[in-house]
Amino acid sequence: MTALTSALPMVVEARSPAHVRIDGAGHMLPLEVPKQLIIILKYF
Repeated sequence: MTALTSALPMVVEARSPAHVRIDGAGHMLPLEVPKQLIIILKYF
């Protein structure tokens, strides 16, 4: 979990990149968007 500007260079360099953006989320994903986070984590 990092800022979009910091994450994009890592995504570009990854072998199997994936990028997920959750609108309205900040730095406390489990508290702010728990349902969306669970769905995303199950995908990965």
